[in-house]
Amino acid sequence: MKRKKSILGAALAIALLLTAVSLPWDSAVAASGALNLQRIATDGNGDAMNNYAWSVYEYQGALYVGTGRNILYQVGVNLKAMGVIPEDFTLDALTHPNGAIGSQEWAEDMRAEIWRYKDKQWTRVYQSDVVGISGGSVQVPRVSGFRDMLDFTDKNGEAALYASNGSQLAALSDGVSLLFKSTNGSDWSVVSTPSLGSDSRSLAVHNGYLCVGLSYALGQSGQIWASNAPGSDETTWHKIADFTTDGNTAVASMASFNGYLYAGTLNRETGYQVWKGQFDTNDPPQVTWTKVVENGAGDMANVFAGTMKVFKNCLYVGSMSLPVVNGSYVPKGFELIRIDNRDRWKLIVADKKALLPPTDHEAARVPLSGWPGGFANPLNLYCWSLQEYNGTLYLGTFDSSILIVELIKQGVSYEDLDASLRAKLEDALKQILAQAKSYGIPLYVPALKQILAGYGKSTSWSKILNILTSWFCGGDLWKSTNGLSWVPVSLNGLGNPHNYGIRELIVGDSGKLYVGTANPFDGFDVFMDKSRR
Repeated sequence: MKRKKSILGAALAIALLLTAVSLPWDSAVAASGALNLQRIATDGNGDAMNNYAWSVYEYQGALYVGTGRNILYQVGVNLKAMGVIPEDFTLDALTHPNGAIGSQEWAEDMRAEIWRYKDKQWTRVYQSDVVGISGGSVQVPRVSGFRDMLDFTDKNGEAALYASNGSQLAALSDGVSLLFKSTNGSDWSVVSTPSLGSDSRSLAVHNGYLCVGLSYALGQSGQIWASNAPGSDETTWHKIADFTTDGNTAVASMASFNGYLYAGTLNRETGYQVWKGQFDTNDPPQVTWTKVVENGAGDMANVFAGTMKVFKNCLYVGSMSLPVVNGSYVPKGFELIRIDNRDRWKLIVADKKALLPPTDHEAARVPLSGWPGGFANPLNLYCWSLQEYNGTLYLGTFDSSILIVELIKQGVSYEDLDASLRAKLEDALKQILAQAKSYGIPLYVPALKQILAGYGKSTSWSKILNILTSWFCGGDLWKSTNGLSWVPVSLNGLGNPHNYGIRELIVGDSGKLYVGTANPFDGFDVFMDKSRR
């Protein structure tokens, strides 16, 4: 236990030390385009096991949310199976299903849902069924989460909303389903596909085809399949890309840009890649692929090209990193690049020194925004969402700091940190405060003043944690009017530090901005911008 405490204390101290850097700031951007975000759903719509608003989409005048169930619990199960964390380790504050793994009760608690918001009312329009694997002796949900949603009109003129399965639990079951669709939002049916597994992180529409990127599929990870008539005939699907020979294990993001289909990968060995595909006029199309970015854009710790969005005639790509590098806990803030219409890419938000440089002679890394990775917060592991809204690019993060705080609350006190770490933490806070004042960042200053006023005196460690939690924990929401100057809209999960991720940013046909969160403690929130435009 003592070793765990020292590791967690060191992690928090190091995280804050790394935050003490020069912070570029543009007050003109800060004043532009203020949002009036109002919560329209909370606590997973009454079920905290609905952790993630994993997919959010507006279709035919209604808003749809595909949920992810007990997601961090699922991650923990996988890490225990891999021996990364002890079998008896738990984080008490997380939601978890009832019953033993594989039981009917457990499987029912893990069933993903789709909710519809119409006329200011929420209605559950779909709940996954339960299927048997291992000859029926083990029960699993057909879907434990819907990762993505997209509307598509096929070659026959049928318009439908499609939702992709984000579940690894049912990968070995009979009749596994990768895609679901609905033409009216109320009735959902399985889309027939070849045996493509049960996990897709990304959907895209390009040149009249619905494109599905695969992830964690058995033997087929890193592929893209496309159809112009998805429905009950699996022969309409055709493989248009296979990046697995390059070490890629998933297609994490896709976007239609400049007449091409761009695809970003997951590559744990050498960092993410970005490819562009040129479709010919055949049916099915033949697609010629060209690699545009490799080695995680200069840092192989950038393993996911997690998010893509077109803004001002450029394609922005946000990375996602894992907090364990070569077996050690090393938090790595996300990075953001920009690709122009000639496939020249530039670092926008990035560390000047790569954590895992691709060669022995590391090239200079100069982020054009001046911001280091994670917007100077190494615990901002993911750029989880990007969205243009009224001429402004918004970026949502996954900030893992609340997990460290909850672990400390569960068993680590201030006294467990040695004197040198306490001193470094105080120095880091003082540096951050000085820089926050210098750059005029009002979101930082009051909290840091509160902490430093009593640091090492009468202020208890629990009080310091509470202040840090209130002001800094929770996913961030940032904005930029030009893609270079970035300022924060919120640093604390839109007022709820348990919202550790701004998972979805969507602008629907109505022109409104919707925000969906990830919250493994209390269930997701959904917000709608009600400012006048």
